[in-house]
Amino acid sequence: MLGNEGNSGDNPLRQDYAIQYDLPTLVPGVKIGLTKVLAGANSANGGSKTADDTGFAIQYASGPLNVGYTSDSIKAQSIAGIKSAGQSSVLNANGTITTTAAVQGVDAAANSTTKLTTFAAGYDLGMAKITYHDGKIMNNGRGVKSNMTGIAVPMGAATLMYTSGTGKANTAGGDTKLKGSQYGANYALSKRTVAYFHANNSTSTTAANVATKVNGYGLGIHHSF
Repeated sequence: MLGNEGNSGDNPLRQDYAIQYDLPTLVPGVKIGLTKVLAGANSANGGSKTADDTGFAIQYASGPLNVGYTSDSIKAQSIAGIKSAGQSSVLNANGTITTTAAVQGVDAAANSTTKLTTFAAGYDLGMAKITYHDGKIMNNGRGVKSNMTGIAVPMGAATLMYTSGTGKANTAGGDTKLKGSQYGANYALSKRTVAYFHANNSTSTTAANVATKVNGYGLGIHHSF
């Protein structure tokens, strides 16, 4: 695929002039995709020639098991202090995994390379679906590492969900510890319409032991056309 995609809430990182090739299915359940984003593709950098991204994604789905892994190498071309980002495996509420653009980023000096890797897995136990996600984005030994564990329990038309995660951000100012949790419920009004309530709380603690807490919630209806 070669395109110039617009920016939207469903596509937070626009990848202009991106070439994606999905390999033919050689092993049942295995999907592999290769992506090349040419310099000048990152809208977060004003569309200038700043980053060249090469990456791949592999997914395995068989019965109740769903596993995904991605790796990206983003080279800053000319401008210091840009935000590099790549693709990421994302766990969906139904336990499946999709690969999307990622908004995660770290400051990247000119001519440096940022490495982004993600791993996600989900398993359907029948009475509940458990998920795990691990991500790391690094540049010159600094960056962000995080992991998240979740569970989704179907109860008729409703699905109750809970996730908990921890992480660490290594910056010039020292290490910052991250932790947070999210909980909520989805209620299927029809096959294509879902009402939802989600809430979350997160805490970041700096090396100087200064903690910042953030709470949030969302309430709405999602319809798939």
